[in-house]
Amino acid sequence: MARVRAEIPELLAAAVVDLASGRPLASFGRTGLQPERAAACNAEVIRQQQRALCALGLPGERIEDILVSLREQVHLLRVSADGSRFLYVAVSTDDTNLALARAVLRQESLV
Repeated sequence: MARVRAEIPELLAAAVVDLASGRPLASFGRTGLQPERAAACNAEVIRQQQRALCALGLPGERIEDILVSLREQVHLLRVSADGSRFLYVAVSTDDTNLALARAVLRQESLV
């Protein structure tokens, strides 16, 4: 988590979340965002998308990341390689390079 905060200085919120329970294992938030609250909701988004992949007959596929674009923010969900947890970050669309944020999450999910 410390490396994500260091490499994305414009970070609004972040969390490492246990996918099965939706509980944050570590979190950071500023400007009124509550990553602990978002953790369970984002876990459900990932679980629903996993169900959709199975329903579409894509059982060999796995989710790497999910991007949610809002008017003023971008929320990224990056599922770990073993599928047991995910990284969540929220950044401002005005202040953050999306490619950089995705690259940082990709690197962190390998650790």
